[in-house]
Amino acid sequence: MDIYRRLAAVLLFTCLYMPDNIWATLTPQAADELAIRVSKGDRQALQQLKRAAAEGDAQGQFYYGVVNEYGVLVTQDMAEALKWYRKAAEQGLGRAQYNIGFMYSFGKGVPKDKIEAAKWYRKAADQGLASAQNNVGVMYESGEGEVQDKPEAAKWYRKAAEQGWASGQYNLAVMLDRGNGVPVDKAEAAKWYRMAAEQGFVSAQTNLGTMYAKGKGIPQNYTLAAMWWIIAQANGDSIAADNLDNLKNDATPVQIADAQKMAKDWWSVHPH
Repeated sequence: MDIYRRLAAVLLFTCLYMPDNIWATLTPQAADELAIRVSKGDRQALQQLKRAAAEGDAQGQFYYGVVNEYGVLVTQDMAEALKWYRKAAEQGLGRAQYNIGFMYSFGKGVPKDKIEAAKWYRKAADQGLASAQNNVGVMYESGEGEVQDKPEAAKWYRKAAEQGWASGQYNLAVMLDRGNGVPVDKAEAAKWYRMAAEQGFVSAQTNLGTMYAKGKGIPQNYTLAAMWWIIAQANGDSIAADNLDNLKNDATPVQIADAQKMAKDWWSVHPH
């Protein structure tokens, strides 16, 4: 049952965050619904998905690749997954292109190959897939798979950030915060940290707290600094925990108490 839950989570993520508008025999919604049924153990849905894939349907090919990658109702087979992803990718399906990039990036069923990963991520990124845009940015920043080019990395992070992708928002904020490939802009860095923090991105929560504590890019506010560090600490960030301990030397007990209340209010809207 655990594998079904894991696949259901993967499929839900895919349906919500990796949309494609390309034409296929199966509408994206119909393909999503079939895939969710497969994730719940529906063998009839699996056969429908397999048939759609065999008949050349890009959505069916993509999801049949997912089924093989995670081994749900079939024997897990990375080579088979890659085969179906490639068929869908060659029809222009961005999320299939992304998954091929991911497999090459991390050596899932294929030898690790950052250059090949970058090629497929770029194809998906050019179609507007935010997750791929972020990963293209990572490759330009690190110089893995692409020639290192930090301004180009910032450009791709911004594309992902503007679509609401939390990793892209955080990565762009770090570059603006440090002047890494772009001019230092603490105020804009704080804006993007906040957007990522509101989505639950822990490192962004910690860094936003630091900006409030130091008054960098935003007015100094120990209460808000403590609030974000309390939230990040609860999410397992040890740096936030250390920062919070140190802040208690400067902040008043009332400020810390207010921060704790504000953190509870935040959690009531953003369950953790």
